[in-house]
Amino acid sequence: MDAPKTPMPCIEEIPASPSWDPLSGMPNHTNDIDSAYYWLADERFQGRRICLKIAESNVPIEYMMYKDRTLEFVKPQGNTAVVRFNLREKKNIPMQYLEPVAPDMERTLVTVISGDRMGKIFRVLTYSAHECKLRDISIHPIRKKDDFMIETQNLVQVYPSK
Repeated sequence: MDAPKTPMPCIEEIPASPSWDPLSGMPNHTNDIDSAYYWLADERFQGRRICLKIAESNVPIEYMMYKDRTLEFVKPQGNTAVVRFNLREKKNIPMQYLEPVAPDMERTLVTVISGDRMGKIFRVLTYSAHECKLRDISIHPIRKKDDFMIETQNLVQVYPSK
């Protein structure tokens, strides 16, 4: 026995939205930055030399040539990031295909990608895959009371300022 079919709505019940039109094109989100990558466009990262890499999956073939490279974030441009590689060459890559390069050892310079400390530069004092102990590089090394622990996944490596 077949299940009853859902009847089509009357033409008056269909909103005048282009999403109901089978001939309408794909939505254009050129002015929207994917919410997962909002942190790249935050003004607190202006002038920060953030280390990025190409994501592990769902990346178009045209970006695979950058797969094993560390890319330096230059600036946001719409929903793309201008990144530098090979010291001089720049490329626009959609932010959805980029991931932060997490720290992988002590003494690495990092910034936090969310929260109150977002955009400030810190040095990794102790490292583990799960959390790191950080110190603000602008604070005198004697002031250990300002050191703090944070999840490693909330960090991204940065290059020193030029």
